[in-house]
Amino acid sequence: MSATVFTMSTILGDVWWLNRTQAFDQRLVYTNERGNAIVKVDNTSDVPWNEKRNTIRLTTQRTYEVGTIWIADILHLPFGCSVWPALWTMGTDWPDDGEIE
Repeated sequence: MSATVFTMSTILGDVWWLNRTQAFDQRLVYTNERGNAIVKVDNTSDVPWNEKRNTIRLTTQRTYEVGTIWIADILHLPFGCSVWPALWTMGTDWPDDGEIE
């Protein structure tokens, strides 16, 4: 599976979706000293009310058949106010084919 970081957008959340270069430059994605992939939202900036927070989103270019099983080995999930990590699956003709969140 290859993953890419979405380009900056104001849709699908009250955030700025960063592109790959921005995400690495702001250390929202990196590999830590233990070799773990770190994917995070900006948690160091003071974002004024009604402004947007920087974050990233991963997506695959592949499609997967019905019945595919995904296994994720996750050491830590974020928690707190307005935080909801999610795995979305969408049909090829979205939204007509639906989605699972």
